[in-house]
Amino acid sequence: MKFIFRNANWSAHPSGAGQYAWVNCNNTPACTNDSSGLNYLDNFFNLASSTYSSYFNGGASWKGFNASNSGFNSPLATMAQSCGSQWLNTFAKAGSYFNAQMQVPFMQVATWNDYDEGTEIETGIDNCYSIAASAVPDPLGSNTMTWSLNASDSSASPGTIDHLEIWGSTECSSYLWTYRATLSISTTSWGTSSAGAYAVKMVGKNSIINRLSNTVSLSPEVNPRPCGGE
Repeated sequence: MKFIFRNANWSAHPSGAGQYAWVNCNNTPACTNDSSGLNYLDNFFNLASSTYSSYFNGGASWKGFNASNSGFNSPLATMAQSCGSQWLNTFAKAGSYFNAQMQVPFMQVATWNDYDEGTEIETGIDNCYSIAASAVPDPLGSNTMTWSLNASDSSASPGTIDHLEIWGSTECSSYLWTYRATLSISTTSWGTSSAGAYAVKMVGKNSIINRLSNTVSLSPEVNPRPCGGE
């Protein structure tokens, strides 16, 4: 039987098989110098990949915590999600020291009593963005839609977005919404020659919530596609 202990304290457990990271900070419980736990992870992964690389060491990631609805509120249990950046930043710490050639043995998602502290990730992580779309004004019938990504929080980062997608339902298939195009997050417009209803989908990075814009009606009169064929 082998034991794996919590936190970066290999020397305290010389007979252990390794260590695993858990949500923590340098100055517990107040976390005044490391409110996100990133300094803790930096130290953990540094030691796990170098001095103690022969051990079975496991990393951790977390999206943030809020113990205000729990029965044991403490400063340690309150950690800002930063609109998804906290989640991605914890993963990035592992990537700073491990790679495809030297992989971290295992990673775990740190949760505390799941829903009481809002630590579950099954419902997705909010990146604080919404999408507003509109048709470009044209008296002959617009064939172009534009959109903007609107942040509701100053900590929102476009780094939480992987790409954008266009989905639509043409006049020939008004009840069937289908994928139309993949676009970079810097793209702000898209055009078509098929009349119908269209929307922009923001696809978040791993575990970040996807969001769909409002529907925009386009009715181009240039090179229309006839129903039943291209």
